[in-house]
Amino acid sequence: MTNYHAYLIRFWREDDGSPWRGELISPQTSEKRYFATADQLFAFLADQLPDNVTTEQREPTEPEKSRHLRTITRRRTLGSLLDR
Repeated sequence: MTNYHAYLIRFWREDDGSPWRGELISPQTSEKRYFATADQLFAFLADQLPDNVTTEQREPTEPEKSRHLRTITRRRTLGSLLDR
């Protein structure tokens, strides 16, 4: 199993009462996978992770917190530029 995974993920639904559907595209291979529900897509992603990775909640590490803060700051900056 590889130590790096990247996907483009798209969600949509036909109308307000429909379930969210998903499409996952691998930029490495251009392979596309379609999912009838978001839960199916999330299950697929979980299966792609190494056995020692869990989906349990945990506190983020300091580097993760720093990356998240930088991302939020960039989004707010971009949002304020688009509002002009």
